[in-house]
Amino acid sequence: MELFVAKLNRIRKVLELHHHTFKREIIRSEIIILLYEIENVLLSNTDDAVYETKHIGKEKKLSDFQKLLVEHFYKERKVTFYANALNTSIAQLSKLLFDTTGRTAKEHIDEMRLLQAKHLLKAGKYNVSEVASLLYYDNIEEFSRFFKKKAGINPLRFSKGE
Repeated sequence: MELFVAKLNRIRKVLELHHHTFKREIIRSEIIILLYEIENVLLSNTDDAVYETKHIGKEKKLSDFQKLLVEHFYKERKVTFYANALNTSIAQLSKLLFDTTGRTAKEHIDEMRLLQAKHLLKAGKYNVSEVASLLYYDNIEEFSRFFKKKAGINPLRFSKGE
């Protein structure tokens, strides 16, 4: 029960932050963690050990993916990297993520990169070329195509607040 209260308090604190760039994503992550904890409590009350082991394995893989994503999204854009690191296939990883979150592994990677790009551009410290370089794009055109496709606006206009 203490864990649930702590998670709810964490969500409440994040809700109080008015100008946090990743407020929505943090709240979503905290809710997902809370749901996993609830599922874990429910599973601990069941007699089906195979069912429990299966779900704990999935939960661990999801957690490991999220850790890898946070550590490597700057450099690694390919699902192959994450699947290999988790000792699974691309199809299995994407299916697990899609079944759990409604988004594929590639969508998760792209979302992290887009959020970071938006954050760096909004901060005003870096121009579009520098942001492209920080996110390990080979050239500004490749970065601009990615940003426009995902955000619906080119990065220069986004950075100017248009």
